[in-house]
Amino acid sequence: MSSPPLPPMPITTATPARSTGRLSEGAGVLLITRVLPATFFLTVALARLSKAPHLFRLPPADAGALARVTALAHIAYHGSVIFFLLLVTGLIIVRPQPLRKSSGWGPRLTALVGSFLLSFLAVSPHAEPALLRTTSAMILMVGGSAITVAALLALGRSFSIFPEARQLVTRGPYAVVRHPMYLGEILAGLGLTLQVLSEHAALLFALFLAAQLARMRYEEQILERTFPEYATYKLRTARLIPRLY
Repeated sequence: MSSPPLPPMPITTATPARSTGRLSEGAGVLLITRVLPATFFLTVALARLSKAPHLFRLPPADAGALARVTALAHIAYHGSVIFFLLLVTGLIIVRPQPLRKSSGWGPRLTALVGSFLLSFLAVSPHAEPALLRTTSAMILMVGGSAITVAALLALGRSFSIFPEARQLVTRGPYAVVRHPMYLGEILAGLGLTLQVLSEHAALLFALFLAAQLARMRYEEQILERTFPEYATYKLRTARLIPRLY
């Protein structure tokens, strides 16, 4: 499966500071690249934690099979999301400055759309529960979240929202596909879409998927320019689906 080429992405090369560590960053850079995004993700995590009595509510003893499966899957899903948000908060604080980073609106816009567009589905009314659809949605959401968390743990301090190069990570889930975090997000997003099951949900998912595919290609451009060994890694590792794509 081939994808239409994207226009060349403007690249910014970071100039190494004379001293290393966070103290070498200017106050403005520190605020924009660390304090504000870390505060945002921490705020979202705390907002979810404030709803813990609702999010982690166990089903009553006399609940049916569908209600029990749904409740337990929701607990696993929301727990993994909160863990992901808290982990991102910490990684943003401790990660090093990038070796290269993208510039221009294209890479930034696709990253923002891919990261946050489906948040609207989380607050959308859900369709009436049905055993097969609800179970499928829960499997996708929990499985996708687990893949996303595993990918984040493998990335560690190389994590970023926008296309940036810090270290080439090829271990863990990155030994299976080049973009496991986006694979997990796509699976979880598909599960959310099945839960809402509406035309606007399908449209949002289509836009989200297009943004994620473009985001992958932007990231690959910057990694290829930064790490010569990325070409070999790219040849032996599928982009998103092993042996298919």
